[in-house]
Amino acid sequence: MKRLKTIGTTICALLIATSPTYAQQNEQTEKQLLLDQYLKEIESLISANQLEAARDKLAEASANDLRDESLEIIYSQLRLLESINDSKPEPAISAAIAGELTDRDKLAAVDLLDSLRVAMENGQLDQVRRFTDATPQTESLLNAVFENYSAMKIEVSAPEADNDGASFLATLKFKELTTTDGNTAFPADAWKTHRLRIIKSEGVWQKVLW
Repeated sequence: MKRLKTIGTTICALLIATSPTYAQQNEQTEKQLLLDQYLKEIESLISANQLEAARDKLAEASANDLRDESLEIIYSQLRLLESINDSKPEPAISAAIAGELTDRDKLAAVDLLDSLRVAMENGQLDQVRRFTDATPQTESLLNAVFENYSAMKIEVSAPEADNDGASFLATLKFKELTTTDGNTAFPADAWKTHRLRIIKSEGVWQKVLW
């Protein structure tokens, strides 16, 4: 009887020990199903040229903490399609408001700022330089940050049209950094916050001055 009790106790212990694994598997399965659903819906919206709705779905997937290479690919395709649409001639009415910043301009600025943030958080210094027209001081700061920290969390505000009517302004803030040995660090006030100016380069919103 004692031996049977011991065996029963061992089996229970094994079940308890393995139950988190099943829970994790179930969670992964549910996430994959949800991801597949989003991918199907987004691809359908893009096929119907409903690009704004597709972008909303991508944002929704991101809010649900879904991360996958397929979503990144679709996001790149969506940006390409939007850039193609941007290159189409504007209706004649647009000529009357030439020089004014439009919602489409703001969307392009948002995309650029988001690309800059993602590149910084992913440790892609080359990409950061691609999007940035930096002063010597900013260049030195970027080199120091990427050399001394393995990861960082960045916050970038929504762009606002500048008074000159030809650029946007935004604020970049370093929120949290991770040292190479895994410790958490916080930026000094002297370099925590930066003012960004988004400008057009060769007619395209593709440079951030800071």
